[in-house]
Amino acid sequence: SWGTETLTGPRMQLLAIASERVDGVRLHVDVTRATDLAYHFHQGPDNASTYPEERLMTGRVALSAGEGQRVFLPIDCAIGRPGWHFLIFEENPDVRLHVVESPPGSLRYYPRPEDPIRPNPFSTWTLRSLPIGQQRATDADGASVLAPQWSEHALRRRELSHFLGFAYACEVLPAQHLHGPSNLVNAHSRPTNLPNLWVSAPTGFERPEWVSLEWPESRDITGVQVLFDSALHFHFGQSWQGYPVRAVPTLVREYRILACLDDGSEVTVAEVRDNHLRNRRHEARIRCVRSVRLECLSTHGVERAHVYAVRVFAARRHDGIEMNTIR
Repeated sequence: SWGTETLTGPRMQLLAIASERVDGVRLHVDVTRATDLAYHFHQGPDNASTYPEERLMTGRVALSAGEGQRVFLPIDCAIGRPGWHFLIFEENPDVRLHVVESPPGSLRYYPRPEDPIRPNPFSTWTLRSLPIGQQRATDADGASVLAPQWSEHALRRRELSHFLGFAYACEVLPAQHLHGPSNLVNAHSRPTNLPNLWVSAPTGFERPEWVSLEWPESRDITGVQVLFDSALHFHFGQSWQGYPVRAVPTLVREYRILACLDDGSEVTVAEVRDNHLRNRRHEARIRCVRSVRLECLSTHGVERAHVYAVRVFAARRHDGIEMNTIR
């Protein structure tokens, strides 16, 4: 937990749902006295917008006083359209939700005043989040945003917080397998209605976090492209003082790419020590490659590796002309 946030008003949690149904959500809360927590579960629109649309259910659970509770919120809904869904908590000042730093696919929202020029009942929420250490701000659209009660763990990482995503600590049941390695070879290199991101297990990088792309038959390759996570949710505003860090914390800082050949030997395609870019393309003409392995050795701050895509360019001949293709 990075801290807690009191339900001084409604709050909303974005959830990425890939399963055919949701049984419920397990929520991490502190409760000052016995009370009820009311909540609503919405699906998102079919255009992948990150605002709620149709309400699927409404629920209420009784809570007893106590800190560090894991509370189960029944949902029991079939999912007709996988992708973004939304859990809205009604105001209750006796309840504090625990806040966690989260990879793409989970974000917390605050309510904002209705826009008289562009009224839209589904966009009455803002993603504004205060950097750790800032206590209060008013967003450009008039939403008053309060800071969570940050923990010591969070305060030690305050310099990174401009670029991090935060969410309420909750677990969807059944478990949603959203950040698997298959995302590296799908058609998307950024979030759509799902995160489309490979995320490693939490790590101190004592050993590399790695992924490997393999083929049933060897190929001649001409290069490898890697797309890292540069915090695409973050909006760079004008700032005279700049930022306290030199690179986006979710970027992989040190990595190497190895090609394994038919004879079992390995060739180093690239070894990078101080990366600060999202898009890296490495040229390498190597014959008889059976697999390509990306090893992530460190990041600029987060304790896990984030990669959107690994693309291997294969050499082939067509009508006597050599062409590059993505495999």
